[in-house]
Amino acid sequence: MSGKHDKTTDELPNAVEVELLTVDEAENYQGLTLKCVIVYLSILLACLAQVLAIVATGAFSRNMANVLGGHDKYIWVPQGLIICVTFTAAPIAQSSDFWGRRMPILICNALCIVGSVLISRASSMTMAIAGSLIVGVGSGSTSLLYAVASEIMPRQYRPAAQAGVNISNSIGGLFTLLLGFGLIKKDDEGFRTVWYVGTGLFIVSFLAILFLFNPPKRRLEVSLTWKEKVSALDWIGYILFSIGMIMFSVGLTWANNPYSWKSAQVLSTFIVGLVFIIFTAVWEVKKKDGFCHHGLFRTGRNFPLALVFIFVEGFAFYAANNFLPLVYSIYFDSDLFKVGVLMSIIFIAGTIASIVGGIYSTQSKRVRPPLTLGMVLFVAYFACMATLKPSQSDAIWGYTVLAGLGLGFGLVIAVTTGQISTPPGLIATTSGLILTSRSLGGSVALPVYTAILNSLLTEHLANEIAQRVLPLGLSAEDLPEFISALANNDQKTLESILGITPEIISAGVVGLRSAYYMAFRGTWSAAAAVSAVGLILALFVKDPRSSFNMHVDAPVEDELAHTLDGKEIGEALGAPNNGNGNLDKITPHKV
Repeated sequence: MSGKHDKTTDELPNAVEVELLTVDEAENYQGLTLKCVIVYLSILLACLAQVLAIVATGAFSRNMANVLGGHDKYIWVPQGLIICVTFTAAPIAQSSDFWGRRMPILICNALCIVGSVLISRASSMTMAIAGSLIVGVGSGSTSLLYAVASEIMPRQYRPAAQAGVNISNSIGGLFTLLLGFGLIKKDDEGFRTVWYVGTGLFIVSFLAILFLFNPPKRRLEVSLTWKEKVSALDWIGYILFSIGMIMFSVGLTWANNPYSWKSAQVLSTFIVGLVFIIFTAVWEVKKKDGFCHHGLFRTGRNFPLALVFIFVEGFAFYAANNFLPLVYSIYFDSDLFKVGVLMSIIFIAGTIASIVGGIYSTQSKRVRPPLTLGMVLFVAYFACMATLKPSQSDAIWGYTVLAGLGLGFGLVIAVTTGQISTPPGLIATTSGLILTSRSLGGSVALPVYTAILNSLLTEHLANEIAQRVLPLGLSAEDLPEFISALANNDQKTLESILGITPEIISAGVVGLRSAYYMAFRGTWSAAAAVSAVGLILALFVKDPRSSFNMHVDAPVEDELAHTLDGKEIGEALGAPNNGNGNLDKITPHKV
């Protein structure tokens, strides 16, 4: 009798699974209220602040190195942030299902404040990297901001809601670039002011969330004990994935910077990271309610495809954010304000594409056309950049428009596709995995780009410069010092070299640009290839038209979020909390 009873109850899903996987399609939208608008605006402010951190770490890390020293370590400022976002996004998102959205967002905002202060007052590159790591952990809450922006609006308006988030991101990026490049044009110490402003924005964001965002408590938030909440988290998955991502990313970053690909440092770190990532995959296949919840993948192919698209978008964005300024300053003009204006085009075009894509998707209830267009634009941009020559100073401005349009269509629609194609109760987990995938794209892209760039520069730089300056009289003994000074734009060292002339320096610059042309061609080609994969997969996306309805999953006006009907609550309470349960007993979300 006892054995039979256990078998029966084991087949029932537990209360947590019922709450997370049940879908309510009833239209409950009562109109746009002032409270909803205030909450949405507070979320947009938080997004703007976090974009400042992401853009500033990538765009101004070299200027930080000029002030603090450690030119061989500056890559760890943006890379450290991205790595931390990658392995914190999922646990932060999953924990919000049990402790609510507000508290994790507040804690993460506080961490961003601390990290920003550290970077702004950094006295060494190590201190700046430490601040970046703390900001990275805090930025892991970005997925919650994306989730809240969507779940407080009707599902049909989710493309428009995500368009608003991306517009806020674009404004944050535009503001950061114009402010930052305007400041560092005068003095590299200007990076500190950028982070002072960032600290202020995070403080304002913290206060806005604290006083303006008071959502109704979720059923799991009030029904589970602290011990049950802690037990429901996927601790083994978090640990395995964190170790894997850290080791994997460090190994990639060390490749050709400063160790060779075949060195023990690179191979051992990279392989250990890869092994742990494989362990993570095995564990998540086994554990049905882990941070890669199986309920996300039972709804069709859209969500897995959305993860690929957002990976490609991250791969693309971090290429432009970290390497476009270098391309412009080496090829054409070292005027940092012009570099900032160029980068700003990405965010201006991204804003336009976000509006167009959001309106189209909301009205047509389709995601495939704008998503495909975004991928086409990415491929076109990287293909154009791979062929860009130092003599084409006008073309780069037009090419950058393509990057911005691709970013606007790609990010908004990819996030919408993922969120609208999964159970509403798992929207935080969905958004967490989306952010993890985007950060993973960035954390893989940066070391890959850097490794390709450094490898091709090592192959071509000395030869391209030597064949142009040695015939003009530069001593072979002075060549290494000349190349180093030229590459680092060290005018004082250049002028101190015996026999140096303006003609020799000009010839060296031509050789430098020629070598970088070969190196950048490799990095942009790699990005184009990855984007092409995303384009092909975009053709297989299914338009989830039936999911574009007027149901609001988390109304800010309700005193308690109701997602279960009476029968399902009874089943949930009648079944013991027996681990994974049987997910097949719950009606799946349909798209």
